Amino acid sequence: MTEQPTAQQELARPPTQEEINESEWASPDNWGGPQMLSVYFSKKDQRVWVPTRARKLWTPNLAHNAGVLWFVGIPIALILVLGVITFLVGTRVPF
Repeated sequence: MTEQPTAQQELARPPTQEEINESEWASPDNWGGPQMLSVYFSKKDQRVWVPTRARKLWTPNLAHNAGVLWFVGIPIALILVLGVITFLVGTRVPF
């Protein structure tokens, strides 16, 4: 028979990384910008991609190098793809 932890033992238990991630995500101090275009920055949260506050999209955690690479890399990749397509088609894409 296993014993149930007491309330004091439960409080003394260090939080799991999942609990830390969730509390960091819930903190408004880790979010910037308007809700639909918000950016996330938390060094304590180990996830590179986190759901947005609306929980419909995902955003990179800019506190990690991988998150910054994704944040910068996606627009650069789109520009490169458009440039290659424009070059191959031989027409100019109006910007």
